[in-house]
Amino acid sequence: MPIDTSNSSSPFPPDADLTVDGIVKPIPFLGHHYFDSSNVPTFSLHNNDELLKAQKILNIPAPSTADRGLSNEGAVDWLYLSDKGGSIGLAKVYRVLTSGGSPAVCGAVGDTQSVPYTAMYWFY
Repeated sequence: MPIDTSNSSSPFPPDADLTVDGIVKPIPFLGHHYFDSSNVPTFSLHNNDELLKAQKILNIPAPSTADRGLSNEGAVDWLYLSDKGGSIGLAKVYRVLTSGGSPAVCGAVGDTQSVPYTAMYWFY
């Protein structure tokens, strides 16, 4: 879901279940993923009842057979992230089965860049 950068106090669209053509039952809304003010990857699930402040432990390139994404940009790496401290109820997350998200060229330092991707996240 795209982030609304016009309102920094509420950058996310309204919380809503995901409906997908061909799937009868909506996929329940779980939470948000963002980078906090210290640039720490953060996962806020169930209105902060579960919170993961993460650090990268390991990454591997997505398999060559992974879907390259909407603009044929290539699949973003698979990740293993663990608790950096300050987490609640979560200790680690794996990002796997990625599609898209790997920009061909990075922007300049300080620029904001967005590349659409899809991934499966497994929380523990």
